[in-house]
Amino acid sequence: MAWVGLRLGAVAVALAAACQRVGAGAVPDGRSLYQEFEALNTVENLAYRYLGGELPDFIKHQTELLGQMAALPPSEAVPILLRVASEHLERVEALSAAQHRMSPLVALQVPLADALALHAGSPEVRRTMAQFAKSPRVKEFARGRALDALVGHQLGQIEAKDDPTGRSRARALLATLIDQLTVSEVLRAPGRLRAVSRRAAAIARDGPETFWRALDAAAETPAQSYAAATALATACAEKDAAGAALTKDERELLLAACEAWLKQFRPVAAKEDHPSDLLGHVLMRLAIRDRDGVLARLLREHGVIPAP
Repeated sequence: MAWVGLRLGAVAVALAAACQRVGAGAVPDGRSLYQEFEALNTVENLAYRYLGGELPDFIKHQTELLGQMAALPPSEAVPILLRVASEHLERVEALSAAQHRMSPLVALQVPLADALALHAGSPEVRRTMAQFAKSPRVKEFARGRALDALVGHQLGQIEAKDDPTGRSRARALLATLIDQLTVSEVLRAPGRLRAVSRRAAAIARDGPETFWRALDAAAETPAQSYAAATALATACAEKDAAGAALTKDERELLLAACEAWLKQFRPVAAKEDHPSDLLGHVLMRLAIRDRDGVLARLLREHGVIPAP
């Protein structure tokens, strides 16, 4: 997953460059781009065994082509991207587990999710992205990217005046990005947790003061509770770093999040190999900043941080 994440910058550059070429009138039509993309899916290329390191040239080229496709007008981009996504899923779902682990096609999943996300206003694209996110042959990071785009569209459809407490937006956020994941699974999905945190912070910043309680109340599973607590703790850490005081609600919810982490989530994280325990990391960071605070005392009592 790490090597996919390392190429996010390259994906953004490819998309930006493609948009510039569209403005200059230098991008071919969608059909030509698709044909060029598909011509690279030779038997030899599809059988390539990727063992890490530098990606093969054909994958780099296909990533650039996806950026060019995404930059086309929706009338051209949508049908081409839907076809590419459908054919990609067919190919990766036909692979055995061993083949999938070494397939360079996996490196196309993040740029493909990002390309589709640019056209998430299309119902057909959203259906395809939902299918993409459910496939066991799509890497978690790419699934999270697709779901983030889907929830972004959902949140955009909810008017603040129709959701005065923020509860509807909180439900949409957790139900889409976390859904029925277990705590063990969400500890291996840092991209989803960061997406929840980023979008929750934006809603809380511009929306109702009660949003953090609405997010906490909207959590219907332990994993959703973990995500809600992580979002709150992350926002509190950013606020604290900026020198702003936490509200009474934020302090109370933060303490409750810490107690839940100690009793419920920390034991699960301790059993996992290389978990992304974002909640634990943020709580410890907050406690270290305020060594005399309630949070620090609670963590010291449980042996999480040393005595001053």
